[in-house]
Amino acid sequence: MEYANVSDDYKATLKSIEFFSEKFLKFIPRAIPDYPSHGADHSKEILSLLDRFIEAWQVNLTEKEAYLLYLGAWVHDIGNITGRESHNEKSAEILDKIPFFGSILGKEVITLLKWVVKAHSSTYPLERVPKDCLGVRLQLICSIFRIIDACEIGHPKCPTEVYEFIQDDLSTESNKYWKAHISIIGVSFKFPKIKILVDDSKVSSILIDHIEEEIDSIKGVLDSNGVPVPYVEVVVADATDHDYFLL
Repeated sequence: MEYANVSDDYKATLKSIEFFSEKFLKFIPRAIPDYPSHGADHSKEILSLLDRFIEAWQVNLTEKEAYLLYLGAWVHDIGNITGRESHNEKSAEILDKIPFFGSILGKEVITLLKWVVKAHSSTYPLERVPKDCLGVRLQLICSIFRIIDACEIGHPKCPTEVYEFIQDDLSTESNKYWKAHISIIGVSFKFPKIKILVDDSKVSSILIDHIEEEIDSIKGVLDSNGVPVPYVEVVVADATDHDYFLL
């Protein structure tokens, strides 16, 4: 990964975190209701989405703030190693329990990163997060991360070939999520829109609705920091239009 918005010193640390976190992410259990990958592919796509969002929205982040977003991409879901319930809190606990994280990141960054990890879940009220902490606009960083995590959707997460083989073993809820991801061709950021290209707007709505709910949960924080609030535009593709970069 390139980590475009930080310097080489930060990149070296991020590479170490990437290497370590992938060991956990390989073993995230598949028995998650909305299963699509919560492993390394999920983290890598979030990193790509973060850079694209920062560029499209021209968000003026400090290097430390960008660093926290990149770190969050790698560690926010490691708590899934023991199950989906309260995985955000478990991810934060792992940061404290494993000496490697403290030794390489230091106490200050761990303190900030735990907030990002806990607040990525919509079950965690952003009001609990300090507005500013240790020189970081912490509520803003948590808000950006929350929306980018929600935007990591689409058919690569749930390949049709795999779905056709396992669908009879999936729960009703899992089937809905798999079908929703399969129906989404791609996501792009075209300021001030989050544009989502889909095959079927009805099937994909369970994921689109979630993004809109997440936007609603963070719009107050974005407004107070002078960051324009995105809105979602859903585009239904025709049979040949499967290149979301054309959005």
